[in-house]
Amino acid sequence: HSVVLHNKLLFINRRWKEVIESVHQFKHDESIKKKRDEFYGGRAKLLDTLDRIEREMQDYLPCTMKTLKEQENRLYDAQAELDMFNQTVQVLSKLSQTIARESGEANATAEMNSLLQICFDKLQHVQEY
Repeated sequence: HSVVLHNKLLFINRRWKEVIESVHQFKHDESIKKKRDEFYGGRAKLLDTLDRIEREMQDYLPCTMKTLKEQENRLYDAQAELDMFNQTVQVLSKLSQTIARESGEANATAEMNSLLQICFDKLQHVQEY
C-alpha cells in the first residue's frame, strides 16, 4: 500500500508542477502579448498622427492674415508633437527590445525595428517640411 500511495503522491506532485509551469508560461505569454499590443498600438497612433500632420502641411490655404496665423499656430503644435514623437519612437524601440528578450524570439527585434524605421522615416520627412 505504501508503494502505491508513494507513486500516487509522485504523480500528483508531477501534475502539480506541470500546472504551475503552465500558469507561469501563461502569465509570461500574457505579459509579452500586452507589451506587443502596447508597441503596435503606439506605433499605429504615431503613424496616424504623422499622416494627419503631413496632410495639414500640404493643405492649400487662402492667403489671409487669419489663415496664416492659424497655420502658424498649427505648425507650433505640430512641432511640439514631433518632439514628443522622437521620445515615443525611443520608448517603442526599448519596448521592442524587452519583448524580444522576454519572448526569446530572435527576429522580433528586427521586425519591430523595421516597423519603427517606417515611423522614423516619416517623422524625418515631416520635419524636413
